[in-house]
Amino acid sequence: MLSLSTAYHINKHSSWHSLLKATANLGFSALELNIEMPKNWLPEIISSVARGEIAISSLHNYCPRLNPVPKGRSIYSGYLMTSEDESERRMAVEYTNRTIEWAGKLGAKAVVLHAGEVSTEPSGSEFFTYVRQFGTTGKLYNQYVERLSADRKIKAPRAMDALKKCLDACLKAAAKNNVKLCLENRYFLHEIPHIEEVLELLKTFEGAPLAYWHDTGHAQVFVNMGFVRDHKDFLNALHKHMFGMHLHDLHHISDHYAPGTGELDFTIFKPYVSEVAVKVVEAHSPQAGNTEVRNSIEHLKKTGVI
Repeated sequence: MLSLSTAYHINKHSSWHSLLKATANLGFSALELNIEMPKNWLPEIISSVARGEIAISSLHNYCPRLNPVPKGRSIYSGYLMTSEDESERRMAVEYTNRTIEWAGKLGAKAVVLHAGEVSTEPSGSEFFTYVRQFGTTGKLYNQYVERLSADRKIKAPRAMDALKKCLDACLKAAAKNNVKLCLENRYFLHEIPHIEEVLELLKTFEGAPLAYWHDTGHAQVFVNMGFVRDHKDFLNALHKHMFGMHLHDLHHISDHYAPGTGELDFTIFKPYVSEVAVKVVEAHSPQAGNTEVRNSIEHLKKTGVI
């Protein structure tokens, strides 16, 4: 199934039916509902699915939109499963289970999960402030990477233990609703999971509805920043567990361009994607426009991704 993330166009529309029409005009018959989805649209979407007007491939946690967003947090990390605060973890489980339940009602195959992060010194935000100002080369850059990686290595086991407790609760809801809970590879070095952590989590919950979700842009950012050697490091290690993909292009470390408009060679995915159930174009605006999003379908066909 190929779908389009509503991350691309949700902010361009004030109603579900306007967005639905725009989706068809872009050449897509399925959607992934992103974290900005208004709760009051969901009953209308269920009706549209029932009428065969659209299919919903997946939901991106948290969906519907968190309201309010906890103080000091963004909509992207409202509640962390890796938090040391037990009350925050309870909220993370509650809202993830809500997303899973909506996925079941909408007939979606998967919920895509941002699993959490490790609180490092230097912090992830401090590191990326440096990167945006001074780039990804040089002695000081390498020192940042070494310090952050070393601190992350020490602290990650505790964050993983917290995450496992949350996943244990959420996977029960996923099984009940016939939904795969999918661990997405992340953009920032301090975030969870890295490749070996995905494998650890899949082993811990073997037999449960837990899978890997490959984000093409995030993986290539890890390559471009020197965190992994090659994009295929992800694919070779994890393709057997890969249930879905976010498909987007990039320029160095700026991602979410439409496939075919950046530097990423999408032909590398062809040997790995035959068993992937869900493929989602996750372009953002203004990095992409309607023409680029529409043309991405043909690019994905030409490169063997779909």
